Amino acid sequence: MKSWTQRTASFFRIGLLTAKPARASDKLKNPDIETVRDIVRKSFIQDQYFVSGRLPKEVYKDDALFIDPTQQTRGVELWSRAVPALFDWRKCQVDLIDIGVKDPHHIDIRFRLDGKFTFLLLGLRLKPFTASCVFTTDDSGLIVEQKETWDVPASDLLISALIKSYGAPPAPPVQNALQA
Repeated sequence: MKSWTQRTASFFRIGLLTAKPARASDKLKNPDIETVRDIVRKSFIQDQYFVSGRLPKEVYKDDALFIDPTQQTRGVELWSRAVPALFDWRKCQVDLIDIGVKDPHHIDIRFRLDGKFTFLLLGLRLKPFTASCVFTTDDSGLIVEQKETWDVPASDLLISALIKSYGAPPAPPVQNALQA
């Protein structure tokens, strides 16, 4: 059964069949975890890649697994093309609260997301929320899994897009977001 992201991407015909994975020569060769962390940090802040889909492919395996509380997607190209079909990234803000190396194969981040869905979800405003993500690398140093957890249930986020007073209050703005 296809995930929601896969169905959405197919619906929008956003070039999944013609997408070409990054060439092996474009991948970093055996980067250490601190290098991967720095690249993720820079792209997270500058490219807003959690809502734009413009992730740093040079530090991801082509078949990386992307997990959030609503679905799983396998493959960098599929994920990077489906994310902009979900979020109106020009009207979103993702603030990096914290990023750190947990061990030689794991990077942890905390972030706050505020913004709008695309027209498929009627351009509804998403209640600001905070979340965590763990990036797992393999022995080659590249990311093989990106797993998000949210501080509010997915149902709360979706229902509160329609009924503003529903559920937990919006996450407050980040006072000391990390900068590039």
